[in-house]
Amino acid sequence: MDDVSRFVIPFRHGKAELNALGPDHERKLAKRGLVDARRMGRYLAESGQLPDLVLTSTATRAATTARLAAEAGGWNCEIRELRAIYEAGAAELFQLVFELPASVHGLVVVGHQPTLSNWVARLTGGVPPAFPTATMARVDVPIEHWRDLRAGCGILRWLQPPRLLPGSGGASG
Repeated sequence: MDDVSRFVIPFRHGKAELNALGPDHERKLAKRGLVDARRMGRYLAESGQLPDLVLTSTATRAATTARLAAEAGGWNCEIRELRAIYEAGAAELFQLVFELPASVHGLVVVGHQPTLSNWVARLTGGVPPAFPTATMARVDVPIEHWRDLRAGCGILRWLQPPRLLPGSGGASG
């Protein structure tokens, strides 16, 4: 087994429409959210850190972010929409991951704030990082099986907001 046999990439959904009518769950991505989702998908592919599986919230803005990122980055993996992620806290995300098969080494979880920053903090034993829209983080988890995932076992390798990618123009998120 490698020192790091598995990794998790928490990925916050892209910027959503602010004044959308209807339920929060149905809010769509704003133009910037559409652009950033694709940019982050390409970023992950270009960095050679492709997932084996994507778990995403069923919220429109999250599921769209997952699909656009995967399409733009050429991710060749299943995208599984889970309603539980929409209202999940960090503890619930741990529970969702425990049941993953051994064939999954790289996992992307597309979700919401404050859950994602709290989950990164729990995974790494650190403080919750800032998590602007469309931001990804990579947490390496040196475990053999997903059921072994525990608080404090992860190592935060990077945190990448789209505004810091080359050619982004530095728009704040």
